Amino acid sequence: MSDDNTRIGSPAGRSADEPHIGKYRLIKTIGKGNFAKVKLAKHLPTGRQVIFIYFFCFIQLNIVSPTCRVDS
Repeated sequence: MSDDNTRIGSPAGRSADEPHIGKYRLIKTIGKGNFAKVKLAKHLPTGRQVIFIYFFCFIQLNIVSPTCRVDS
């Protein structure tokens, strides 16, 4: 499933081909970079257009083995 068909928290009765997040209908991606994606959306109760910014999360793990020792 692609990002453009995401349905998160969407009420029953909406078409499966309409991507929604809560009371917002996602219209289109208007920008994408290394750290975020920007989507144009419409607030269904008021009809106002808004933007959603999805920030990508990168986690760096520094794992040190407990058996690794450095003798001087």
